[in-house]
Amino acid sequence: MATSFDEAVRFRGTVNLSGAESVQHKAQSVRATDIVDGANVPATKLVTRIHAVLAQDVGADAEAQERIVYQANLAGTIREVYATPAAAATGTAKATIDVNRNGSSILTAAFDVDSGHSAYQKVAGSVNSAALSAGQALSISITKDDGGTGDDLPKGIAVTIVIDENGS
Repeated sequence: MATSFDEAVRFRGTVNLSGAESVQHKAQSVRATDIVDGANVPATKLVTRIHAVLAQDVGADAEAQERIVYQANLAGTIREVYATPAAAATGTAKATIDVNRNGSSILTAAFDVDSGHSAYQKVAGSVNSAALSAGQALSISITKDDGGTGDDLPKGIAVTIVIDENGS
């Protein structure tokens, strides 16, 4: 027969639950500090941080392209989008970045990597629609504007989408 307590109970010393088939916790009651190192919690119980990247050659001018870089296995949240040039643009030359979910932009607006950004500077886009459903695909689109005579495109653009994919 189960014993029931209507008030808080404090235990001192060791509580042995070795005969218990399960222990029920209130939702959200287990914190990261409650889990011991090396506990080997299955990935299905965790949020997985993913960095989906489209990287162009470091020494090459930004090239126009669109590529699918990720397809969600489970629902999740898009946390961040940013681009990093290996070398800065000059003059009015620029690369424009957009990120699409199943063909539609997730950004407030496409963003530029231009002469206002230095080499290896993180240039952030603004995510407007962060929800991601299982099966949806994310693609990165880069377009370029050569600017005027003597202007140089940024080189070696890398675009990163940071995603938190839920456990199952």
